[in-house]
Amino acid sequence: MNTAPSVSKQLINCNSVLKFQNKATKNEKLSILLVGQSEFCHLISECIYSVSLQNEKIELTISKSESIENVLKSTSSLHIDFIIFLINTAQRHYIEQVERNISLVESLYLCDRMILVNGSNHLNPADMGLSYDELFNLSQKYRLHIFNGNVKNEENCLALTKRMLNFIITTCGLKTGLPMILEFPSNKFPVY
Repeated sequence: MNTAPSVSKQLINCNSVLKFQNKATKNEKLSILLVGQSEFCHLISECIYSVSLQNEKIELTISKSESIENVLKSTSSLHIDFIIFLINTAQRHYIEQVERNISLVESLYLCDRMILVNGSNHLNPADMGLSYDELFNLSQKYRLHIFNGNVKNEENCLALTKRMLNFIITTCGLKTGLPMILEFPSNKFPVY
């Protein structure tokens, strides 16, 4: 039985939420925040740097943390363009962690500025701590895209990273100068 309070019922202080900030100029670096298990964050960040140097030639900054709460405690002026939540499906508690992290992020990130990455897609369903259905339900609840791959396999991790970077570049508008919003979750937030 889950005794943790529901994320939707938690009251969050507005000063303790990671705020979305538009880039001041097109020449600034793309800033990506990886949130998840440190091993997964390290593997994905290495692949992102490798792919961006080889193919995209984009300048980027990658920050890594195990939670948004740690980011908020460590700095007050962090500029983040995109958030990647890395999920290890071998461990059940990741769903609650991701929901807690999402509750600490400004709602504008839900407009295609966050994705879920199942970094342990190679696991047999019997060995998984959380099911594909639970992962899918989480993505539907917050309207997040899911990218699947095995981050511990270098070739698979590079392929996963290429797909993620293409998505990030498109939604952040790095090639066109105009960000692309694929689906705005207007039913989740009041319209003023």
